[in-house]
Amino acid sequence: MIEGDIDEELLDVTGWANTGFGEQWRKTIRVPCHWSICKFPLDPRCPDEFNRDRFIGNMRRLGYEPKWRRTKEELFSGAISYARVRARWAGPYLIAESKLGSYFEDGNLRGWAERMRQDECRKFLRELSLPRQDDGRNEADA
Repeated sequence: MIEGDIDEELLDVTGWANTGFGEQWRKTIRVPCHWSICKFPLDPRCPDEFNRDRFIGNMRRLGYEPKWRRTKEELFSGAISYARVRARWAGPYLIAESKLGSYFEDGNLRGWAERMRQDECRKFLRELSLPRQDDGRNEADA
């Protein structure tokens, strides 16, 4: 996404040859900006793919071993399975807390909360106030 227009005065360089070596002047110019969400400049991955790869990397740091998994989809599903094995029920939410963040599930909603503890994650999910899918559990069971 490109935001802004090129300042026409910036493109007009005809008078620059007549400017002295030590001559200075103050001028405000507008330069268009190309916004990109990525880890490094020119990272070709889309934000969803970047987040998926980061989640896989975080699970590997916590002990997930991909073994036979080869494709990104297999790696991602394996990382989710690894997080679910580590998770515990916190009320109606399934949450796996680690020093890197928390994996959570609430009905059809699942995600990774970077650097968020279990209690913060539970509060965040309550604030979302999304209608939960009844899985047969109630808060007394947890």
